[in-house]
Amino acid sequence: MILYCSDLSVKKHFMTNSFICKKIKEINNIWDYRVFTDFLGRRDKLALTKSVLTGAPTIFLSLESSTHGMKYWRPYDYSKFNITHKKLNPQKTLYYSVFAEEILSSYLIDIKPPPQKKTKTLFISSNLQKIRYVQSRLGEEFANLDFFGSFSQSIPYDSGNFHQDSQRLMSEYDATIVLENSDEDGFIQGNFLRAIKSGSVPILGASRAIQKKVLNSHAYIEFERYLTMSKSERSEEISKVSSYLLSGSPIFTSVIDDYLNFLKNGNYDDINKIIETSQHYRNMIFCTR
Repeated sequence: MILYCSDLSVKKHFMTNSFICKKIKEINNIWDYRVFTDFLGRRDKLALTKSVLTGAPTIFLSLESSTHGMKYWRPYDYSKFNITHKKLNPQKTLYYSVFAEEILSSYLIDIKPPPQKKTKTLFISSNLQKIRYVQSRLGEEFANLDFFGSFSQSIPYDSGNFHQDSQRLMSEYDATIVLENSDEDGFIQGNFLRAIKSGSVPILGASRAIQKKVLNSHAYIEFERYLTMSKSERSEEISKVSSYLLSGSPIFTSVIDDYLNFLKNGNYDDINKIIETSQHYRNMIFCTR
């Protein structure tokens, strides 16, 4: 397997820790496949063009949302198969998301919260679109948040792993506002999981599919509902959800538990069957009628 990725930290993850890359490497007959990720430099793009023109065996590993720009688009029709959340040809697309990758690769850590946590709500973001959205929805209340990111206070940890440092900060708070980066069909980033694994109640902004088909309804507070609550109602609801999470009760729906178990234990030598079954789960999760 030849991996193309210009982001060195992401490439290191894919080469050493990535669940899906390990599974690909185990498949006997695709040792010479070229795997192109979302992060391609100039030389990588030239290699991609050459692969398409020569018909070289190619896989597109595409986990970023298409709503963030055309730079994440790939000529998917020319691949042997794709690994992505995107709605592509179901016969050659293994349904897989950032959320699944982080869980199955043990990317996040479980943190034991301190005995006394801050009752203020936390918000961590360096995404201007998200920041403006939360500001517009909260209004003057935005000033009451503990806000960290590139445009505010820096996270007071510096281990070199931003995601785990943000988890350590989340563990100090009763609740954290977590918004998904996109509501693109099929996309699950799983920002809520960072809060949950840190012992902080997620105040969730996400698509209907994530709210109804991914997370157990007792494991989060929906952001729009949070906005309508009084201060005492918020405190009561945060306490209730916190107790639920600490009890060890189910975080995910049974569909998600089954999907993750299938990905973990499936026979990847029969890649066509893996693709077919993954699309079955995609339809179950994102058909919200």
